[in-house]
Amino acid sequence: MIAKLSSKEQITIPVAIRELLGVKTGDSIDFVFTKNATIEMIPTHTHVQTLRGLVPKPKRPVTLSEMDAAIAMGAKDDWLRLTFDHKAVTSPYFKLAK
Repeated sequence: MIAKLSSKEQITIPVAIRELLGVKTGDSIDFVFTKNATIEMIPTHTHVQTLRGLVPKPKRPVTLSEMDAAIAMGAKDDWLRLTFDHKAVTSPYFKLAK
């Protein structure tokens, strides 16, 4: 499907796409840039209950220390990516110590 950009720089989302997303007049849509250079349209009115079952349950309960370790690893990965990836937008909040 193709949509045309108007003189006011607006695009009308085709009916089939609006129905598929379940959006109506006044709803918000989040445009997300993905790693493979595409853009995803995600309706922001999704109720949290619709996300149930999206992530499978772990085979065993996760301990608080395992959660803390996973959070720390994620934060470390983000810091390394923002600091050392020359393609990433550099952040003034992350500076290398000399």
